[in-house]
Amino acid sequence: MRSETPFPPAFPPGFLVTLALGNVVAAPLTDAAQRHLADAGRATRAKLTDAEVALTRARLDSMAARVGLRVARVELAHADGFAVEE
Repeated sequence: MRSETPFPPAFPPGFLVTLALGNVVAAPLTDAAQRHLADAGRATRAKLTDAEVALTRARLDSMAARVGLRVARVELAHADGFAVEE
């Protein structure tokens, strides 16, 4: 059974990994900015929590993209008749 993906196959391999890693780089910057604003009394706890959630989501999306890429490579190898060695 083939897994369904919400993205068309036109994306090059690793595109989602690259996109997710970009978010992992940006999310800590947003988190740090919100922390500085909170320390200065210019941000609410809700904004700080939102930044922490975005950081966690970026990390999880990055892991999911890497797992998805690995699964796609294994499915392709199996479709071509190759066994995948670890």
